[in-house]
Amino acid sequence: MYGPSVSFQLSRVPLIEPPEAKLLFNQALMLEFAFNRVESRRNFEHVVRLSPRCALCWWGVARSYSSNINHDIENYTLFNEVAARALAELRPEDGPKVSMMVHSMQHLRVPGAMGNGTKALVNASRHALAEHLCANHTTDADVAALCADALMTTSPWDYYDGPRLKAIMEPAWEYLRRDVSPSRAPHPLSLHLFIHLAEPSTYDLNSPLIGQLAADALDGMVRGAGHLDHMA
Repeated sequence: MYGPSVSFQLSRVPLIEPPEAKLLFNQALMLEFAFNRVESRRNFEHVVRLSPRCALCWWGVARSYSSNINHDIENYTLFNEVAARALAELRPEDGPKVSMMVHSMQHLRVPGAMGNGTKALVNASRHALAEHLCANHTTDADVAALCADALMTTSPWDYYDGPRLKAIMEPAWEYLRRDVSPSRAPHPLSLHLFIHLAEPSTYDLNSPLIGQLAADALDGMVRGAGHLDHMA
């Protein structure tokens, strides 16, 4: 098995079988949360070979082809294909959380005739994804992290108007600040994103070291995860 050894896993989702697929999925997820797209995709694609009827596993492949604060979707043909496959494999027994995650990916699909889409269409799809993931206030740390990630992707590396957080980023700050707390189980994506959201030196924070809370929690959590180790 390639990559970091991890204990983190999503909550309230179906058990992935066989056990090897589950281990590879959790590893792929950690690589994805570290923004290591190439290696996460390699793992996710192996997972769906082991468990081809797993909608959550296909969601993982789709996410590895999707956009984040560092990357745009580079191949819409492949993204459309794997996002559609995730939807096709969705079953009632997968539950509402997986259903929401899989349906959220559909907002990023661009019709084949549109090629890679216009900038306006891409921006609209990112906002639609954020609206879907952030539609209802949640106490679920996974959903909160995905919501924050989607919001930050609508305006990559541009989260402030002068010294003030942009209004659209306020839910991201609320969720991430809530989950970067000793009273909450550490979530690698939340910790990673909060460091980036809190790091601008122009932001008038109550504490200039507020991002250090996330870095301290991340330190040693996922050894071998490359960028996450670097962030800590």
